Amino acid sequence: MLSIRSVHCLVCAVLFLPSSLLLYGQKPYVTKPSLYKTATNDHYTAILINNIFNFYSNNGDGSYNIYTGGSGFEYPKGSGLTASFEDGFVWGCYQNGEIKVGGSAYRHGLQAGPIITPGSLLVKPVAANPSDPRYRLYRVRPDINPVKTLADVQEILTDEEVPLMGRYETVTASSLYDQYIKDWNEWPADQGAPFIDNNHNNTYDPAIDIPGVKGASQTLWHVSNDLDSNKTKYMYGSLPIGLEFQRTIWAYKRKGVLDNTIFVRNLLINKSGLRLDSMYVAEWSDPDLGDAGDDLCGCDTSRDLGFIYNGRNSDSYFGTRVPSFGYQLLQGPIIAGTPTDTAFFCGRKIAGYRNQRMTAFNFFLGASAMYTDPTQGAYIGTIMMYRLLNGTISNTGAPYINPITGEPTPFAFTGDPVTKQGWLDGAIAPPGDRRMMDVSGPFTMMPNDTQDVIIAAVIAQAGDRLSSISYLRLSVDEIRTLYRSRFEPITPIAPHVSAPSLNEEIVLTWSDTVKTTEIESFNQDGYRFEGYNVYALPGPEFKDPVRLATYDLKDGIGYIRDMIFDETRNDFIEATVQWGTDEGLCRHYEMTTDSIAKKFIANYHTYYFAVSAYYTATQQDARPRSLESDPTIVAVTPRPPNPGVHWGTSYGDTVSVRHLSGKSDGLVTSLVIDPTTVTGHAYKITFDTTGDHTSWVLQDTTVNPPRTVLTNQTNFSNALDYPIVDGVQLRFNGRTTAGMKDWSSTGTRRWTWTNADSLRLEGFGGAMGWNEPSVIFHVNSQKTLKSFDIHRVQIKFADARSDTANNGYNFYAGWKPNSVPDDSFSYGYRYVAGGNLPARPEFTPYLVGKTQESWEFLDYKKGAVPFSAWDMETTPPMRLAIGFSENNTAGGLVDGRYWPPVGVNGQGNTRASGPQEWFFIFNKPYTDATPDPALQKNIVQNAMPIMWMGTVTRRLEDPYKSGDAIEIIPFYPFTVNDIYIFQTPASTNTVEQAIQDIDRINVFPNPYFGLQGLETSSYDQFITFTHLPRRAVIRIFTLSGWLIRTLVKDDPSSTMRWNLTNESNFSVAGGMYIAYIELPDFGKTRKLKFAVIIRTMVPEHY
Repeated sequence: MLSIRSVHCLVCAVLFLPSSLLLYGQKPYVTKPSLYKTATNDHYTAILINNIFNFYSNNGDGSYNIYTGGSGFEYPKGSGLTASFEDGFVWGCYQNGEIKVGGSAYRHGLQAGPIITPGSLLVKPVAANPSDPRYRLYRVRPDINPVKTLADVQEILTDEEVPLMGRYETVTASSLYDQYIKDWNEWPADQGAPFIDNNHNNTYDPAIDIPGVKGASQTLWHVSNDLDSNKTKYMYGSLPIGLEFQRTIWAYKRKGVLDNTIFVRNLLINKSGLRLDSMYVAEWSDPDLGDAGDDLCGCDTSRDLGFIYNGRNSDSYFGTRVPSFGYQLLQGPIIAGTPTDTAFFCGRKIAGYRNQRMTAFNFFLGASAMYTDPTQGAYIGTIMMYRLLNGTISNTGAPYINPITGEPTPFAFTGDPVTKQGWLDGAIAPPGDRRMMDVSGPFTMMPNDTQDVIIAAVIAQAGDRLSSISYLRLSVDEIRTLYRSRFEPITPIAPHVSAPSLNEEIVLTWSDTVKTTEIESFNQDGYRFEGYNVYALPGPEFKDPVRLATYDLKDGIGYIRDMIFDETRNDFIEATVQWGTDEGLCRHYEMTTDSIAKKFIANYHTYYFAVSAYYTATQQDARPRSLESDPTIVAVTPRPPNPGVHWGTSYGDTVSVRHLSGKSDGLVTSLVIDPTTVTGHAYKITFDTTGDHTSWVLQDTTVNPPRTVLTNQTNFSNALDYPIVDGVQLRFNGRTTAGMKDWSSTGTRRWTWTNADSLRLEGFGGAMGWNEPSVIFHVNSQKTLKSFDIHRVQIKFADARSDTANNGYNFYAGWKPNSVPDDSFSYGYRYVAGGNLPARPEFTPYLVGKTQESWEFLDYKKGAVPFSAWDMETTPPMRLAIGFSENNTAGGLVDGRYWPPVGVNGQGNTRASGPQEWFFIFNKPYTDATPDPALQKNIVQNAMPIMWMGTVTRRLEDPYKSGDAIEIIPFYPFTVNDIYIFQTPASTNTVEQAIQDIDRINVFPNPYFGLQGLETSSYDQFITFTHLPRRAVIRIFTLSGWLIRTLVKDDPSSTMRWNLTNESNFSVAGGMYIAYIELPDFGKTRKLKFAVIIRTMVPEHY
């Protein structure tokens, strides 16, 4: 399109004008500054560190090439292809009842420098001198600093910057270096520019500190203000507001989406001295994606993204692989939120606040009478811009109407161009030149308030115009994830892997407890640990890996899928990136087969493996969905034990563990993982129940004093993820808390769980278990008794028959007290729920003394409970105190006696409106007629020593009979009273065994056929003698008896190579040979016969 700007550029700059500028003449008229080198106001420079070359100015301008008068957002840099004609940050508000706008668009309402004197109600703010060179646009990169000389960085500047900048002005590596060092030394930290304070003294020290954004590869910074009324009126006719504008522009030279992104932080400070109401901010842009005449725009409200894409399948500049380009609101203005909200602000998190999202997206067309650019240089432009900021049409202030829903909306074009669903651009006007704005607001700025808004300019190029949109969405998701981590890359920690040399077997372990704790406890910035991958490799580098196993947490995740780039399709597809099985962690892998060669593992052959850790995303919009650590590569050479050494165990052996003391019914097993590190020592396992959890401790008791091997271990899962120490892995199969394991009955079972199980107690179908009302009703968080207080209890029933005449309410009829004299009738502590007014008249005699307090203790009477309870773990069994509850409701039975309802067809015994006739067996002795004051309390409001409780119902109207009994059988958890011990078999190293092992001395390969798999080049040929003791002398003879080579070994290894040369280092001839091996430490010899076939050597060069 033909630009009618008055731009005084060098004649040669016309050569850089895209031809699109000659076709579409719809840009508003504006005068741009001429070329300059030293001016402070309207100072332009480029950011060029990654795959984008783009211009910015301290007048707020962005993406405008001052040298060509055309687009400045070049992608890929150096290509001449561009994506945006111009962009800027704009704002608008009410100040003293007047609408004002400002910022930067085609024209710029900003001048260089800060506001040095804030205003007040009566006094206007004062700006600094905009011609002061201190207020120029600064540019730094951490790899070009005063510590380095020009010679150190000349190659970088010559290769990376001179060719790009040299297209527009005369630059040299020396001039660029000088400016970088000047900006470094004069970095305006005192004005607000960010820096890394290495010495933590809150003062910028150029010799110590690093200017710019932490971790960024290049940073630009400037401070400006809007106090020049000539500029603000020239923009949209508005008077100044009194805002100081600090802008930080930065980028990363890092592979991936960051290579295609520029970040812009817009810091606004209200120095007007006045309140600013209904304020909005927006990223304004005029994107021209290659050919500006075929663009469409849209927004993704879920991603706070406004974007541009090609309206046709091919672009005259980019061709068919047209990128998509957009602006993402990473961090919106901060406003008050709920106490649970958190906002990002000025590099930190602020509780009780939240960041506003994108609240409007609008577009406008230069050639449209309705959707037009705001008028420049006149106050009507202020009104039009403020309408846009409010998410309405610029010319009329009317809302956009979504044609799909028929509803007004502040968001234009919210549909999906990829699926062609929803409201899409193209109906109002055909593809062409678009302008767009990502808006956020409203909010209020009081005097001296600050707002911190971060925008990401992102470009993504895939196989075609629509797949580029998909890639753009993935890119902004990943950028959002990086933003949450404050742009610090999240790198999973690689595990420490060890691999002992075993006999025809390989075992990989990564069970270092310090390292695994560090790896597996990671949970921050949108990611947490999920699992490990094990790979086999064909060589020492991570190339062509074969995945052997994935071990992941048992958390329901399993497979992780993500969008990946498919080079064959030149597009993004959804694929599985992690193959979790959701079966739990394991930290070792054993094999006897080579998964690459599909052969059995062979001794003395080196194999390569890798183990990595991976994380999973915890937030739906996080990208990528999984992160994997660098692989830890290990080389393993299997071999039998050295001569004389006998391993006492093999992989997978179990070591007997004895339960020395305590009554836990848990099992502890000890499994051998690494036979080479098994110590042969004795070990003791004890338990700690301090606090609210149980842990176990492992000690080596052979040494004095005992050595603590593991402590504070809380894994009782009996899974595969226990640590491996001293060559063994312990596994625990047992409980850490007590509870009801089972029950048994004698005689007729009188109770049932029908209509009694809604409290979900642990045993008896959910109607019996270890619990107490204060916990059930959430008064207390922990039970009163400890696990070791829970015992096996027998309930002995008394002869008791129904007495339906007592209350006339048959389903809940009581029983005849002492209908047959029986010692199993018990005094019972009675607790009554409900108020003091009888729910039924017949309840009146049994509520004497009742207050409004629910669940209060009421009385302790003889024969109230028709059974007795006995602690069967004492000698003799001890009778226990019993209590029961009644519920003062119309559906209850209040008669001073425990007699639960019939279960079948009866009202539920656990309902709030039901009887709630529950029994409680206390861990207290039965005191006959004398009550225990400790139990005469409100059973809900107080912690009570309840061992067992039941919400059971009766089985029909069967009477209780003497001799009927139910026994409650508990789980016996691990407690401080439990001790387990075990002794690992020791490895031995004896002369006798070494002599026996002499017959195992051998040579391989035999025969040697010109080469072998262990050789690394055509000049590298050898055979290997194996299973040798520390000292040996090997004499090699021909069959005719000629000695051709003597090898002397004196090292701890068990192998020795012969390079198939004689004493003069000449290659031997092919044939049969005899090795005579002397073993001086044992006075023994070993004779071996082997064949050698020497390969023909062909010269590589003639």
